[in-house]
Amino acid sequence: MIFVVPESGQIDEVLGAMLAKAGPDLIIWDFTTSEPVHTMRLAARAADAGIPYMDAGMTGGGAKGADESTMTLMIGGDPDDRR
Repeated sequence: MIFVVPESGQIDEVLGAMLAKAGPDLIIWDFTTSEPVHTMRLAARAADAGIPYMDAGMTGGGAKGADESTMTLMIGGDPDDRR
């Protein structure tokens, strides 16, 4: 599941229901611009449910950067969870 929303509060709104129905292959990728403490709380909730949570900040120009292949992802999480 990939999240790219304006703030982590929007992930909070759906995370509980999503974790309750998660299959064994789910990985959460969070591309949201958020506060680190909030992201750590979301990741802990996912970890309690056995679901990997990857914090993936983006830089490089938004949609234009994507079109021009100048975006960079800075990914935090357990490397073994990147399956």
